[in-house]
Amino acid sequence: MKPKFDRILSQLDNEVYKFRHYSDQLFSTNFHFHEEIQINYILEGSGQRVIGDNISNFEEGELTLLGSNLPHVWYSQEANPKHEKTASSITLFIDVEKCLSLLAPLQEVHGIRSFFKQAERGIIFMGKNKSQLTKLLFAINEAEDLERTIYFLQLLDQIVKSENYQFISSSSYRNRYSSQDFKGNQVDHIIRFVLENYNKEIKLDEAAEMANMTKQAFCRFFKNRTQKSFIQFVNETRISIACQEMMKTDNLISNIAYDSGFSSLSNFNKIFKSIKGITPRQFKERLAIKSD
Repeated sequence: MKPKFDRILSQLDNEVYKFRHYSDQLFSTNFHFHEEIQINYILEGSGQRVIGDNISNFEEGELTLLGSNLPHVWYSQEANPKHEKTASSITLFIDVEKCLSLLAPLQEVHGIRSFFKQAERGIIFMGKNKSQLTKLLFAINEAEDLERTIYFLQLLDQIVKSENYQFISSSSYRNRYSSQDFKGNQVDHIIRFVLENYNKEIKLDEAAEMANMTKQAFCRFFKNRTQKSFIQFVNETRISIACQEMMKTDNLISNIAYDSGFSSLSNFNKIFKSIKGITPRQFKERLAIKSD
């Protein structure tokens, strides 16, 4: 998963933050990272996202905060034929050092710096905190001049005070990509290959060839950078897609297993439990309870 390094605000010396709107038929950007903190709200669309060492589903209404240099990509496969635009999001990028330098004369910034440091694992907001932050995010986008700055400061205050959130990447995750990893897009191509072919047989030899490496070298490279084996990445992608299908449809577990790329139901059940901690049947039962 070799990410592309992006520069968001480097050419805009006087900007502390900047908005970016995304609207297209699909979410399909490159796997990348940047120094700016990113607050991302999904207006429309669903699919899979890779953030650090986490592979999960995303859907409309998701609000995340990604810390500096945290590799990420949002990816969806099927566009809605009834709509031209079925993937849209609004993103606020914040230059951390400029932000802290601006606030330092006004208040103690230790709490903000500490939270931003924790956000290097990625954070997903829920419940009341999510609602409050979403409203402020839209208020900043729509306001002008001093009012906009006031909303921005309120957003920072609510972020630091947030309690209802979860970390996305594991506590042990570290971005291990070096400048030498930026040549070409081999691993980004591999991520896309897995996401687009999860329901087919995916061979390690083929992935290594795509990366222009021997199988042994590719396994070492992939494990060192992503902190998981290639096979583990493929399995987690398939389980993520299977979970999404169970949430959206009443299809039989056996059908979902085969549609997600597993060759046997027993293997699907085993890998599902090892990743999710519960069986597919228990997962469906919990979904039924939540919907009642």
